[in-house]
Amino acid sequence: MKKMTRLVSILSTLAILVSLAACGGSSSSTPPPTGQPAAPSASAPDASSPAAGEVVYNWKVAHVASPDNPYNLGLLYMAELLKERSNGAIQLDVFPSSQLGGERDILEGLQFGSIDMAVVSTAPVANFSDSFYVFDLPYLFSDLDTTYEVLDGEIGASLMSDIEKDGFIGLSYWQNGFFNIITQNPVVHPTDLTNMKIRAFENPIHQSYFKLCGANPIPMAWGEVYTALQNKTVDGCTTSFTFIYNTKLDEVAKHVAVTHQVYAVAPLLMSKITWDSLPSDIQELVMECSIEARDYEREICNSTEEDQIKELRDNGMTITEVDMDEWAEFMQPVYDEFVPSLISQELVDSIKAVTYPEG
Repeated sequence: MKKMTRLVSILSTLAILVSLAACGGSSSSTPPPTGQPAAPSASAPDASSPAAGEVVYNWKVAHVASPDNPYNLGLLYMAELLKERSNGAIQLDVFPSSQLGGERDILEGLQFGSIDMAVVSTAPVANFSDSFYVFDLPYLFSDLDTTYEVLDGEIGASLMSDIEKDGFIGLSYWQNGFFNIITQNPVVHPTDLTNMKIRAFENPIHQSYFKLCGANPIPMAWGEVYTALQNKTVDGCTTSFTFIYNTKLDEVAKHVAVTHQVYAVAPLLMSKITWDSLPSDIQELVMECSIEARDYEREICNSTEEDQIKELRDNGMTITEVDMDEWAEFMQPVYDEFVPSLISQELVDSIKAVTYPEG
């Protein structure tokens, strides 16, 4: 774990430098990240036989997380993989921290081809495909192993194919992590959220389960959350420990209830306009590298969480383990509201057969 922590620290510094360079001028002049872990060697695709080091494909990649977040580190690793395996023909210019807009803006950019690739949350993707609402159902996913089995198998592939008609090519599922509830005041039971203003996705299921707890859900772009907590425009939000740590939410809120009500998936998407312009060998290379980078990004999330929790506690955050069975039972009416009216019962059952094989 110490080795991975040191590696993440190095990559975080490089990520910040790359982010600053991207802000300073044209993305095409941004130098590629250096010092990444060595990408495994493979034969380069033809790519119209470019001269060694000649950039043929220069893609804009966006996300809303900070430069030291695993999203960004994973994308920089993917950039190195693609650069090496294409003999320098493919360059990714990564724009973190909502530089190219919030997630709705990013998705529109993918549709129009002004953004080539992005890591986003599933909640706004569900506005295009009802199937993606399944990821917002509380307590559908119970652990990482069975979650990965769902995402990386036939179920995950089927869900990705649903959004191709909307202009998105699903490459792989990256990780945000299990969500917890961060508040100004302690929360142990669901009804402790009564009358609290909680930042939530502009998504009916997120809105519903917070209303069920008596809270007032407030839709808000992620980039506004820190200031909203600081100014007490909201009383809390929900996200993973990775995002709590990287966004420094411990500076503006002091309580975390470890609820794990949803596992937040972060699909890596490519613009269908960009994808359709590529020869098949480049498409195969992109898919191959996206999967390797996915595994790398997940490993960063999983190997650093324990140290992040310790540091958050050392910084004065109170982290409370709650009775998840109590929360799951309390939120059960959400299923009655949205299944099967919005989400297929068959889809829910197929996922539960993997995540809760004992029933």
